[in-house]
Amino acid sequence: MRISVLWQGLLVSVLLMPVLLPVQAASAMAMVQVHFDDASGELKRISGDLGPAQTPEMLRTTIDKYRALFLDPEALTGLRFTRLSFVDNTEIYQFQQTYEGLEVFGSSLIVSVSNGRLKTLINDLRPNLQLDTRPGIEREEAERVARAALHSQKEQARTRLVVYARSEELAILAYAVAFDRSTVLVDARSARIIGVEPQFSSPA
Repeated sequence: MRISVLWQGLLVSVLLMPVLLPVQAASAMAMVQVHFDDASGELKRISGDLGPAQTPEMLRTTIDKYRALFLDPEALTGLRFTRLSFVDNTEIYQFQQTYEGLEVFGSSLIVSVSNGRLKTLINDLRPNLQLDTRPGIEREEAERVARAALHSQKEQARTRLVVYARSEELAILAYAVAFDRSTVLVDARSARIIGVEPQFSSPA
């Protein structure tokens, strides 16, 4: 009698399995909220219980599980960890976007982790970048242009080559010439000033 009851239980479990699994999957998906930009269709934010993130490797693996949601999944390639901060019991990680080894100025992926689980992903990456990364002017010329714009001849400058892609226009190769209070972005081909950004912070 015990054997027949056991087999009957197994049979019921097998028969119900195809029904239970979709219900469980739907329940899990209901815990994840995904937001896209109305105009571009680009992923903006994912929130919920997104997966394990006890170590940096696990965090990257979990992020990669959502790559199909990105307009340009290749933008995730070459992400560079730049910052870790804490808010209450939540860890905030920032990953800097890069293109052919160069920083994409102001473009990053920000995630929050709580109790070893990825909770939020905020996407500010620039998709479908295409540009020549060979500068047309020297670093020294970019610094001269930046100093003239700020009327700062004595202050020490920290200069690096970056990709500037904040506007809807094509990405621009630029020199980011950083002073204590601001960063001047100079077109690395024409030497024109693209913009001035306050409070420069150097990526790690």
